[in-house]
Amino acid sequence: EHGGLVMLTADCQAKIQGAVDLGVVPDLPNAELVRKLHAEGKHTEAGPYETVGKLFEGATPLATAIKGQLDRTGIKPVFQCDQPGIVASRQAHGDVEYLFAVNATYDPVTGGRNAIRAAKATIRLEADGRPVYDAVRGGLVREFRPDANPPVGQFRFGPGQMRVFARTQRPIASVQALPPLLTFEPTRPKQPLYVELGGLVLDDKGRVLTGSIPLQIRVTDPLGKTRYDLFRATGRGILKLKLPLAINDPPGAWQVVIRELLSNTEGTISFTLDATSQCGAVAGATSRAVSFGKDADNLFRFFRVHHDVTIVTGSSDYHRPAATRLTEILKPWGVRCRTVAASEVNRPRPLSEDEAKTWVGLEFGRAEPGEKNSVGKVGFDIQGPVVLLGTPQDNPLVQFVEQQKFLPYPVDAQNFPGRGRGMLAWQRDAVGAGQESITLIAYDAAGMSEAVGTLYEAVAGMQPLTRFVMPSENSVTPASEAAQPKPFSVAWKSALPDRAIAMKVVDGSLRVLTWDGSMTIVDTNGRIAARLILDVSQMEKLEEELSTVADPAAMEMARQHAPSDRIVKLVAPAGDQLAVGYWGGTLQLLDKSGKVTNTQLLPQDIAGMAWFDGKLVVGLADGRLLGLERSSTEE
Repeated sequence: EHGGLVMLTADCQAKIQGAVDLGVVPDLPNAELVRKLHAEGKHTEAGPYETVGKLFEGATPLATAIKGQLDRTGIKPVFQCDQPGIVASRQAHGDVEYLFAVNATYDPVTGGRNAIRAAKATIRLEADGRPVYDAVRGGLVREFRPDANPPVGQFRFGPGQMRVFARTQRPIASVQALPPLLTFEPTRPKQPLYVELGGLVLDDKGRVLTGSIPLQIRVTDPLGKTRYDLFRATGRGILKLKLPLAINDPPGAWQVVIRELLSNTEGTISFTLDATSQCGAVAGATSRAVSFGKDADNLFRFFRVHHDVTIVTGSSDYHRPAATRLTEILKPWGVRCRTVAASEVNRPRPLSEDEAKTWVGLEFGRAEPGEKNSVGKVGFDIQGPVVLLGTPQDNPLVQFVEQQKFLPYPVDAQNFPGRGRGMLAWQRDAVGAGQESITLIAYDAAGMSEAVGTLYEAVAGMQPLTRFVMPSENSVTPASEAAQPKPFSVAWKSALPDRAIAMKVVDGSLRVLTWDGSMTIVDTNGRIAARLILDVSQMEKLEEELSTVADPAAMEMARQHAPSDRIVKLVAPAGDQLAVGYWGGTLQLLDKSGKVTNTQLLPQDIAGMAWFDGKLVVGLADGRLLGLERSSTEE
């Protein structure tokens, strides 16, 4: 009614006045056969008619009809492309627009439902004078000629590869790092010392570019160690970041570098950290029984929601008096308690027919004492909210909670929670499906008394002014030396069409096979000497020739010295040195004893490694190629 374009496919039943009938029904080319095969249960036989290629073929008449209407209305595409297998999409906010190009070109030779092949495409953007940045690799997009208006260029895409073009309303000129703000709150038990950072991305006239722009933030301490290496984005053109510092961090000048990752400009600023001599809040003792995280909040809610509670006592003689005390102090809060011995409920609860369909318990077929596996019985013979008193040694329900890893801390009679001390823990699903429970653990009467009193404080919402009791004396000694291995220094950078799948030094040059179906020859300075486009047979042959089999001894050494939170992906030995690449982008260099001499977290996952002209060449998943050297000082 107001001039908008509404398009209907030929099978659409909606009646909209003024709508355009496209005259096309979207469907697979062999739609009737596909439906017949599925109706007969021959789903595998229908597969060849439901591939990505068939979907494209079936969508083409509809796409052609839609394009005609859009052209007549003056609605432009995201960008122009001569390869129909390149999927285009757009996201924009403020002064920044992102254009996404993803290769989904079907490969009929390989065949199969989702076979994708490499493709070459010419992409043309709108001629509006805005710069075009590579949002994945940084810098201006190399494939677009700098003098071309409109921007147009030829691109090679590997199977499924995505390129992202960022267009800003005005050219990016600089990054302004705002003065850091230091805050020290000595009564806070967590993060009493922190720094607030800020930054702006500015155009060529000093104005803020609004929108989301990717950033890398590096914070370096006075000892030369990188303390933070983070990736964030501006919100409406502004970066706001709050980072905790350690109480014993070295005093002196700290440096902050904020680098935007579209044009690769950066801003630097420093702040001075004074030495901290005291901070008792981080070293205090708990005032009452120990609890984990926000368990105190769960205890408060527990007795607001549940007013009929069962207390399960263990075999120690101080449990019954504790249960009686707990019953009395909860009465004013409208909580009714009944007390049972653990021996009375330490048997599995029989399941109803409906429960048995979906519930097997944490120990399937848990049997009663003296009975073999009993299918259809799980958990304990108790229902509703439960409070458990005791230890794993004198209460079998507490023992079960411990064995199933519900307790936040390991407990024992000698060390924790300690003589005269108690511990509180909240659980769900430990005793039974959907059941909430609270466990009070103590190895003597004094500890259980403390646990009961602390539970009452949680029920009443009583919280101390400070979480810990401050020590009578405390002192902080600032760090004076750096124990971390040094990072690598970047000798050169280069760009490949796609991620590397094999690399090897041949006849004095580095040959890199990439997923887009090409081989790039790189010289010792990282310059591209040549690039060859390959067919399928050449790809297979070169992948076999350029791939290196990992040395079993080197791989075993890397695994032995790998951090507990890392998985070894690639190794590259060179004399007494061993380069190890881990999944996620962590890179380490080990000496012959296994000691880490250099380490660095790279911005992308590692796709390939090779030693070349004394440098470690690393291929990243986004197509970047880095020549790295061991550094004695941080870059």
